[in-house]
Amino acid sequence: MNGDLIYLGDILDRIERIESYTQGGKDRFYQSLLIQDAVIRCFEVIGEAVNGT
Repeated sequence: MNGDLIYLGDILDRIERIESYTQGGKDRFYQSLLIQDAVIRCFEVIGEAVNGT
């Protein structure tokens, strides 16, 4: 259970980061490879946390 809370914390942290990174809107997202890479990495971390790895 305690490990689950750690994974949930990681997921929430990454969701907040995605929200922060994408505040500039869709056009800014598409124009910035840096933002795209950051968001993709956040989704990778979320996937790892969901799988418990």
